[in-house]
Amino acid sequence: MRVLLAAALGVALAGCADMSAPVADAPFDAPDAPELPATPLSYVITGVPSALLNDPVVRLIDPPDNPITNAGATLGRVLFYDRRLSRDGTVSCASCHHQSASFTDTARVSRGVGGALGERNSMSIVNIAWVPTLQPAGQPRFLWDTRATSLEHQVLMAIENPHEMAMAPDSLAARLSAVAWYPALFEQAFGSRAITTDRIAKAIVQFERSMVSTRSRHDSAQAVSFTTLTPLETEGRRLFNDGSRLNCASCHAGPQFQNSVPVNIGLDATTTDRGVGAVTGLPQDDGRFRVPKLRNIAVTGPYMHDGRFATLEQVLQFYSQRIQPHPNLAAQLRAPGGLPRRPNYTPEEIAALIAYLRTLTDHAFLTDERFSDPFRRR
Repeated sequence: MRVLLAAALGVALAGCADMSAPVADAPFDAPDAPELPATPLSYVITGVPSALLNDPVVRLIDPPDNPITNAGATLGRVLFYDRRLSRDGTVSCASCHHQSASFTDTARVSRGVGGALGERNSMSIVNIAWVPTLQPAGQPRFLWDTRATSLEHQVLMAIENPHEMAMAPDSLAARLSAVAWYPALFEQAFGSRAITTDRIAKAIVQFERSMVSTRSRHDSAQAVSFTTLTPLETEGRRLFNDGSRLNCASCHAGPQFQNSVPVNIGLDATTTDRGVGAVTGLPQDDGRFRVPKLRNIAVTGPYMHDGRFATLEQVLQFYSQRIQPHPNLAAQLRAPGGLPRRPNYTPEEIAALIAYLRTLTDHAFLTDERFSDPFRRR
């Protein structure tokens, strides 16, 4: 049985509240309230494959000051999809992170309030509860250029960014406090009806950390030593791990296909976007960006920090023949003598690599109700 948090519930809650409480703005009234199940869905992380639990490259984080709870992640789900979080009520977190695209954006760069264009392609937030074991700065870093020092920080940066949601956090807390059904959700999640910026960020982060994708064909194949892969997929896996060609696995390591060290992959011979260099101010960091994990990579295009490649084939053609000799090019992408590697993949080899990468798609995750939009859309 599903429960509609609509006007009737709003009236009931308002009757228990202080009658002097502010009234919700008309554009954000109850007709767009969420639909939630009577029994909360389960968000606590369980059933993780042993290969991922024992991965030496990453570790699962569950901070004691913000553990995942079903009520907290449920609130986070509502907030994640709620357009009230933007200044003009047109943009939500989900506007730039679509479930069907593994919580990335299908546009090169996302549009924020008023149609403002962002600067970079939206990164996937799937399996973000795992962070690299070894961190260059001693703590997890997020966003392409590592400028976010925590997930909560990342959330608030998006809310405040004038090119994204353009919303002052204090104003957001006041706006949500005026929505009749929000205080009850905050009480279920945090034990009181108070709505604060800190609680908003923590709830969204609980929801994001619960986005666990471990049901791909690659996961099931790994459990049986990859004997269930097709010959083409097996060849793609061999090429992916071949250190004599490109050694993709040197950057995309372990079951999460992740790396803790931002790198310059030679997209351009000269710096067009400083990336980490703009954060650190160091010329040797120019053009360096975080290495995105490859889970669900087949559905996350366009690719690279600026979305310049529309397809995986274009990505692999770049790595095959077009890596540029940027001064900061990563060592693993240099051939002996320092020039960019040229693995010169054949069309058949590119097809094999793509077939292997497609085994990383978790189709059940892409349609999982727990992570879907809870709002009725007009």
